[in-house]
Amino acid sequence: MTNIFTDQEDLVIYKNKENNYELVFMPYNGGSFHVRKNKELLFNDCGWELKDRNIFFTSYWYSRNWKKNIFKEKNIITCEGNLFKIKKYKNSLVKHMILRFLSIIGINLIQYLKEFLIFSSRDNKFYYKRCINLHNQSIVVKDTISGILKPSNVHRCNQLSKRHTASGQIFDLNNYMENKNFQRIETRSFDKNILTIKTEYNFDCDFES
Repeated sequence: MTNIFTDQEDLVIYKNKENNYELVFMPYNGGSFHVRKNKELLFNDCGWELKDRNIFFTSYWYSRNWKKNIFKEKNIITCEGNLFKIKKYKNSLVKHMILRFLSIIGINLIQYLKEFLIFSSRDNKFYYKRCINLHNQSIVVKDTISGILKPSNVHRCNQLSKRHTASGQIFDLNNYMENKNFQRIETRSFDKNILTIKTEYNFDCDFES
């Protein structure tokens, strides 16, 4: 059977006809993706977050700076670009009251805060590459991050939004659900400040029709 690639502006959809699974790839979100089989969500892969000197960086950030490539004849999708610096703010009653007061007296900081907290580029020295190899019974993801000093400070991202917006996700049940219809195998290697992470998602399990 012929597998199908649909390359849209913000999405790449891959449908595997033999094993009846679908991968939705988001190149402008750092190559994050999710997989469904028989219309059931199996898992999300939202990339990585690292901590460097109490500063956080992530691949799970929407930007047109990400570069994608599709090799249809090899069933491979790639994405690469610099990680993005993120700031984790703790809200408080005092900060909220200050913003409310400034709004009342006619000082509107919303546009400035949007540019600073949401739309600023904030790329950095950490370079990220993701290569997704699509097979009938498995998906193999190879991620490399260069410029790292401590590989132990790299962790998987959940699906929560990294942007400071009222519409950003603050809870997603999929982050806490365990789907037993696939197996994830992760291996890591570190050499010359380059961390390589290979993740294999296997579908060699029994699925409900």
